[in-house]
Amino acid sequence: MDIAKYLRLESIALDIKCKNKKGIIEKLADLILKDDKVGNISKSELLHDILKREELGSTGIGEGVALPHIHAEISDITMAFIRSKNKIDFDALDNQPCQIFFMIVAPVSKNSEYLKLLATISRIMKKSANRKTILNLKTPEQVRDFLGEF
Repeated sequence: MDIAKYLRLESIALDIKCKNKKGIIEKLADLILKDDKVGNISKSELLHDILKREELGSTGIGEGVALPHIHAEISDITMAFIRSKNKIDFDALDNQPCQIFFMIVAPVSKNSEYLKLLATISRIMKKSANRKTILNLKTPEQVRDFLGEF
């Protein structure tokens, strides 16, 4: 699966400084909202839906990675990526702070593709070497190119 096709350069931010989970979710939402695919969804609506999803269970998947995701009334799947300068408590499954963040927003009509994307990112980020690479890349182009290899 070509993850890079869902990730625009404008939706990648490196070495962002945030203090907490809500702050990083807000920054991810800002990046998502830059994509025309989201249509008329407001930031407050997007934040509400993501935070409501987080109440069901943290999307911190472990090993320093979080993957907040929701379905929404949008035209196509979109994604954002942030590498945080500092580690952030995201209530991850392994109780470790996170530094690598993906956000996926998808229409219900593309559920199968959405699930494949979630699984692919999870599989890639399970490998220590891949996390190390992501933490050392210098530009958004490098991030997108690296993710496009899978």
